[in-house]
Amino acid sequence: MNNIFLFTAPKTAGCTTICLNLALLDQLKNPENRIGLLQMTAFGDIHHHLGLEAHHNFSDLVAFHKAGEWTPETLSKIITTRGISIIQAPTLSQWRKIDITFFTDFITMISGSFDRLYIDFHGSTPDQFHTMLTEKADQSYLFASLDPCSLEATKNYLEAYPKSKSKTSLIFNQIPKKNTTATTRITDQLELKSLTPLPCDSTRVWHQIFEGLPVALQRGPLKKALVKLSEEILQTSS
Repeated sequence: MNNIFLFTAPKTAGCTTICLNLALLDQLKNPENRIGLLQMTAFGDIHHHLGLEAHHNFSDLVAFHKAGEWTPETLSKIITTRGISIIQAPTLSQWRKIDITFFTDFITMISGSFDRLYIDFHGSTPDQFHTMLTEKADQSYLFASLDPCSLEATKNYLEAYPKSKSKTSLIFNQIPKKNTTATTRITDQLELKSLTPLPCDSTRVWHQIFEGLPVALQRGPLKKALVKLSEEILQTSS
C-alpha cells in the first residue's frame, strides 16, 4: 500500500488547510487506521488550525537520535492527537539542528508507524530535505490557484523536480465554477493529472483558521469537494 502522501504548494495556495482536512477525512472514513500528519515548514502553524497550543516538534528528537535512544515509542514525545496524530514543524531557528541523516531516519521511522502519512511541505525548507521527500513519497500533490504567479511557480517546481512528475497530480484551489475549463487547459499544458478542484469558501476557512474548527467538520461546498478529493486520493493509494 502507498502510504506517504506529499502535499506542496509551490506558491501559497492553501496547502496546510487542505492537507489537514484530507487527513481528517481519511481518519473519519477509516477509524481502524492510524493517520499521521507531518508539517514541514519553516513557520509551523498547524496547531492554529485545530485550536491547539504549540507543542514539541520533531527537532526535539535530535538529542535522542544522537544518544542512540531511537525507537518508534520515542515519537510519543512529539505527537499531538486531535482526531489524527500531528507532528509539528520546527521553528526557523531549530531547523539548524537537523541534518539529512537524522531526517532520513526520522521519515523511515514515522512512515512505518502510520497506515498513511500526510506531509504538508513548504518550499522554504532546505532543498536536501525536499529532494529526499520527493523520492520517498508514494504520491505527490501540487496545489495551485489560477493566478499567473501560482501557475508560473508550479511550472518552475516541475522543472526543478522532474523525477517526481510521474507520481504527481495537480489540485486547483479556490476555483470559481465558471473557470473549470481553464483548469483543464492548464493541466493539459503541464501534462499532469488533475483531481477534483476546490471551490472558494472563505467563511468555512475563516472558522478553521480563527476558531480551530476544520472544514472537514463543517458543512458546505468546500467540504463536499474535499470528500470527493479524498476518495480519489485513497482510491489511487489502494
